[in-house]
Amino acid sequence: MNLLSKHYDLDSSSDVQEFYHSRGWTDGFPIVPPTPAAVAACLDWVNLAAKEVIGIEPVRERPITAEKLAINAVMAGCLPNHFPVVVTAWMAMLQQEFLLHGATASTGGCAVLVILNGPIRKEIDARSDFNVLGNSDRATSVIGRAIRLGLINILEVSPGAIDRSTLGHPGKISYCIAEDEEGTRWQSVAQTRGFPSDVSTVTVFAAGAPRQIMNEWTTQPEEILETYAAEMRANMRNYSIWSGNYVLVIPKQHRDLLQNAGWTKSDIAETIFRQARIKRGEWSSVGKGAVVRDKGDTEYTALPSPEHLLIVAAGGPAGGFGAIIPPWLGTKSQAVTAAIGVCIDCEPPSSHEQHRRQENDYRSITMTIRVLDPTSEATPQALKPAPRLRSLKGKTVGLISNGKEGTAGFFAHLDRLLRERYQVANVILRTKANYSAPAEESIIDEVRNWDLAIAGLGD
Repeated sequence: MNLLSKHYDLDSSSDVQEFYHSRGWTDGFPIVPPTPAAVAACLDWVNLAAKEVIGIEPVRERPITAEKLAINAVMAGCLPNHFPVVVTAWMAMLQQEFLLHGATASTGGCAVLVILNGPIRKEIDARSDFNVLGNSDRATSVIGRAIRLGLINILEVSPGAIDRSTLGHPGKISYCIAEDEEGTRWQSVAQTRGFPSDVSTVTVFAAGAPRQIMNEWTTQPEEILETYAAEMRANMRNYSIWSGNYVLVIPKQHRDLLQNAGWTKSDIAETIFRQARIKRGEWSSVGKGAVVRDKGDTEYTALPSPEHLLIVAAGGPAGGFGAIIPPWLGTKSQAVTAAIGVCIDCEPPSSHEQHRRQENDYRSITMTIRVLDPTSEATPQALKPAPRLRSLKGKTVGLISNGKEGTAGFFAHLDRLLRERYQVANVILRTKANYSAPAEESIIDEVRNWDLAIAGLGD
């Protein structure tokens, strides 16, 4: 296979580690050397050419190629049969409704949660029981890590670069779970989203950290679910009041009680939709009274509809525990589910071919280790700054607000300042529809008629 990435010949495995760490190409942990043979094996498994474009990151218009994803997957520890999950997850993340740039650049610090359904779970030995939100198995650990390494290296989502997270959370190392479809009578997440049970799928979700709950003192479904709903209400008070997708992870002990009482996922979603809601005035009880204003009686729901709740059957067999996983940004970033592609009339390389590659790779290791560049290698577009204005007198100045509440007073003051002190003729204020997405084309078109544009952030 003809690989296109720049390569480096290094003397030892320790040299590989230091070479990649020193360039910021890792997540802080040791990586598997991305040798040409290992990368080619991943590409062969999915029958993709190295130059195949999986999708385009819409904000910076950066192509995501199969080869770069394979390099980062190998670095994360993925085997070839893990790679179809990585490719499909990226295809889903690149959908407009996921809002990839906003999710990865926000100060909110969310991570990409990956949920696996269908036959692929068994094919890659993904576990759904003990420690499901931790290091439960090899497959989910390395797949989640491959997503993060790809973000770091292909899209420069490194802390302090594109990633502006104030805190982040451990899911930004790896955040991948498989549903326990064999251990439940419920439909899977994928089935509730319209996919047949025999189709392997990936669901991606811009998610906060898990919030664990415990209720071992009742067998009543309504009381069990009230504990989950209470944690969602706490998230609305303490983090974000905006509704969106939420995930419930329900382990076996709670699951058995709910199923034995005849409750379906639809019943659970309807109940959570009714119970997980607060009034804005409740913000006063957690120190946020200043933003209640005259909206104290306005009611907010955690879910826009029952269908927005993703219920995952997973977790160990004992213990009255569960978890909610909250959304990053309400409905502005939505969960996306995609089917893992199937190759017709083709098969992975034979074991003989794989062994031949491994032997050749071993021969190279005895002398030097050839490894590949995991970054996009794209040449940034050269931008020339606009000429500086000598005076603002008589000019038209446009203000672009990101829509957060903190911009209102700032721009009102700036409007007066521009008119009174700098004799600006016209001040125009425009507000973006989504503060984590680029300005709409209508605003960009209008900017072309301004003499000066000022963008403001509410943070």
